[in-house]
Amino acid sequence: MGGVELPPGSPFLDRYWISDDEVADAGELWSSLAEAYPVTGLWPVLVENFIGSKTAPWYDAEYYNPIDLSTVSNVDPLAVLNELWQEADVTENLRGPIGASLESLAPPDNSAPAPLTLSPMPGEYRLLLAAVARPADVIAVTGWTSGGVDTTQATAVLRSWEERFGWCVFYLGPDAMEIRVGQLSLNESTRLRLAAEVYAFSPSTMVAEGFGVTQFAQHLLDDGSFYFSW
Repeated sequence: MGGVELPPGSPFLDRYWISDDEVADAGELWSSLAEAYPVTGLWPVLVENFIGSKTAPWYDAEYYNPIDLSTVSNVDPLAVLNELWQEADVTENLRGPIGASLESLAPPDNSAPAPLTLSPMPGEYRLLLAAVARPADVIAVTGWTSGGVDTTQATAVLRSWEERFGWCVFYLGPDAMEIRVGQLSLNESTRLRLAAEVYAFSPSTMVAEGFGVTQFAQHLLDDGSFYFSW
């Protein structure tokens, strides 16, 4: 596949391909397949099943709930993030100078996109490949769901981050995702506004880490990825 050798696997409902077992060197394999995406049109994600299950949700039609991609373009990512921000009722001491609402999105970064690479991934993951026009749409096509954010709205936010910063999903789990982020040239104001967007997308993750928005902004890109859970 694009010059990359795939592990044994099979299609699921003719909507995506998934490996039969966990893959070795998951980060390296993902990096190679992501680099080949412009040629293959298949976006890779590393996935985990429900704890204790060998099939759900990725091999189980009961959990497959794809969304109509034509509805995503009607969704305003700022409106989504602002609604999530207000619903989370982030306390004043945690939200810092952002205020009670998100007034605008962070402006795009114009630096060269970072290489699509991942560090070695500890743990066991299956590999999933989905035919998508853009990486952000992978959650819609695979039927990923979360108890904390609507999939259509999440796709709109991911598209916006992809367009402005080149961010992309590389891991999906039950009620969880992880996105790869590159090093960006951001001034203090933009970094703060972007930190608020990330915070709003999954406030429970940030609160659990004990981060306020200002503190989070200072370390926004340190790890090269963001892990979200709901």
